[in-house]
Amino acid sequence: MFGFETFWDLMRLLLSVASGVLAILPYGSGFHGSVAERWFFALSAAVVTFLLLPDNFAHCDEIAIHRRWAILFLLVAITFALAYIGIHRQFAYSQTSLRDDLKSTTTILGGPQLTDEATNLQNEHPELTSQEIFDRLGADPHRMWDRWSRMWLLLLHRATAMIAGLTTVAAVVSVCVGAAIAYEMRTSHEPLTLQPSSDQTILEGHRSIAIVPKLHECNQDLTWTIDGPANLKADVLGEVSPSGNYFAPSVISQDVDLYVIATPSEHPYEHKQVKILLRRHPEYSRPQYAVAEDSQQKQASFVIEVLDRTYSWAIGKNRLEGPDGATLVHRMAKDGIFNGVRQVIAIGAASREYTATNGDVAAGKDREENRALDRAQILGRWIRDAVGPGQDIWALKVGRYDEEVRLTAQETAAERQVVIVGVLKADKGIDILSALRSAFAAKRYDEPILGRYLDKYPSSHWHLARIEPLG
Repeated sequence: MFGFETFWDLMRLLLSVASGVLAILPYGSGFHGSVAERWFFALSAAVVTFLLLPDNFAHCDEIAIHRRWAILFLLVAITFALAYIGIHRQFAYSQTSLRDDLKSTTTILGGPQLTDEATNLQNEHPELTSQEIFDRLGADPHRMWDRWSRMWLLLLHRATAMIAGLTTVAAVVSVCVGAAIAYEMRTSHEPLTLQPSSDQTILEGHRSIAIVPKLHECNQDLTWTIDGPANLKADVLGEVSPSGNYFAPSVISQDVDLYVIATPSEHPYEHKQVKILLRRHPEYSRPQYAVAEDSQQKQASFVIEVLDRTYSWAIGKNRLEGPDGATLVHRMAKDGIFNGVRQVIAIGAASREYTATNGDVAAGKDREENRALDRAQILGRWIRDAVGPGQDIWALKVGRYDEEVRLTAQETAAERQVVIVGVLKADKGIDILSALRSAFAAKRYDEPILGRYLDKYPSSHWHLARIEPLG
């Protein structure tokens, strides 16, 4: 593969030196610049080259940028070259001098204003041309033209030559750099890759998977399509956005395997695909979808998973009534419960039961408050271990059920239900806890446990903390 790490370190030096040498060449015949002017021009050309050469040749935008700069520099060079030629044609004169019996003739520039001596001679001999008057005055520029007006013309003449030369060098450098970047992009071509590349399980509902393409091309255009069973309508397969986000349909009647396909415009034969395992929601959990706002009207959408009472927390324990908690959460991860969500919030709550310590009721209640915190953190760690890195996991402690009426363990099972919240999307800077309470209020009649959280678990006891990621 063509590499730039060492090659362009050398090329930057070579191009700078070459541009400086080339910048001196125009002075060989037409301009007759001084040594100082030649060095100034050479150093300026070297600086221009350094400024035009990018530090990173991997950006495709550089090609278009250098194309535009090359055209601009070329137009400026042509404009100032024409100005140089125009000045030279209008004010160029021959100066013949005799030195040691050798006669030499050079071309010099005159000025826009004659001296009084030259004006009088022109008035006396109107038939003489300016060149002939100049010859009669001994080919002396100081006798022929006003010194100050001629000086400004000479400076303008040199400036037009320098600008035309520098912009020509700049145009050439821009063309070379643009061509070099284009060549680099072509020779270092890499096929399209998609992340994730493995099969992805996603449940019905308002869930989405972001498929991120990596395309080493100047043309980043991709066409996204969905391919699935021919007997199913397109809307049953979900949708894919132009940016590669796959959105599952709200409801499906059967499990479906489909493919999300990305096709590069420049290399259509290099298309890649990700297999999507679109599945119905597992029956051990009832999902509730809600869109809610915080106190500042920032919005978030949630999927609230309320597990069947079979999997409630055991009274006074940090384990579940039924299966092992970690095993259950791994099963949920395999079933896709945690896929297609941006963040996961594990809720920890304790039921009304408490045991006073030596008659100290407050200590017994505090113990259950701490149990609610432990449950949120334990559930969060189970989820973290099941889903692996790359997903934010939070623990939300809502506290102990604030009620003194004693009930049987079966009657309080609803107070110990396992609830997990997935954040599908959220506005930047949202107060997620405030929005979550609004979502619970919206779904309290569909899932009574959510109403109990609002009514029987004091908001002052709620606490949200992040579960540290693995590693």
